Amino acid sequence: ARAADDAARQAAVQKSNSYVELYNTLGPDPARDYTSNFGNSANFKADTPKWSMQAHSMDDKIKAMDNALSFADKEPAMKEADAAVKALGPVLKSLMEKMKEAADYYTNKRYVDDDYARGKELHKDIVPDLAALPPLLKNFQAAVQAMEAQRRREQVQTLRDEGAVTRAAMVQVINASQDMCAELARQGIQSRNLLDLDLAAYRPVYKTLAEAVDSLEKAVQDEQQLRKEGLPGAQIMQAYLKDAQAVKISAAGILERVQKREAVSKAEMMNAANSKNTPEAVQRLSNRLIDRHNKL
Repeated sequence: ARAADDAARQAAVQKSNSYVELYNTLGPDPARDYTSNFGNSANFKADTPKWSMQAHSMDDKIKAMDNALSFADKEPAMKEADAAVKALGPVLKSLMEKMKEAADYYTNKRYVDDDYARGKELHKDIVPDLAALPPLLKNFQAAVQAMEAQRRREQVQTLRDEGAVTRAAMVQVINASQDMCAELARQGIQSRNLLDLDLAAYRPVYKTLAEAVDSLEKAVQDEQQLRKEGLPGAQIMQAYLKDAQAVKISAAGILERVQKREAVSKAEMMNAANSKNTPEAVQRLSNRLIDRHNKL
């Protein structure tokens, strides 16, 4: 019976991980490479792309989508998430395949040979997928967020029940950082539209993150508790804390930017993930914290 229970838990972890991987790979706007250049209206404007279109990016999304679809009919059932994955799959894959062709067409300057004729045909084919994608993507994102929120709450409570208060504080920071990324994604906020951020919805999520980091700051000072929980020494835990603080500082910087109505500059947008106080930076720093957590 125990072996069966372990196998069931492992199956659930593999399935949920495939959905989370897809969620992270798609990001808030998987069609951005195309729409940043050509928009999503039926009217095609023949022009040289200003935003880089990378075929490997579309390949990554197709691969993650196929992986998630391979789990959608497997046990354990995750009703809302399963349905959302199966609904999203055909539209997303169709769009990514067409965007791959567009990336090849424009990267290799084939529009010079046919005066944008194929580009116009591709745009006509892409627009319906662009129109169909948003509600399907939103449903998928909501399902994964709900699934992950429940899993994380259960994990924190289990750790607390076991007396692993430092590990609980660490997971709570991970949870809060992921919730921050999810809120930015829910609002569709990126560097280009940062000032559209709904602060009324953002502030409570930021407050939870700040409180979680404050709790972690206190927890890592107790070296006796660290040893009790089998955690690394103070030096390694301080590095972990520094990564957690970096997420909080970047999230605070976003709040400050919006309050002061300071838009992200075009220069910053060119490398948004490595610029200060941008949604992309929060996502990068959150991923870095998760990577450090997984290596402990």
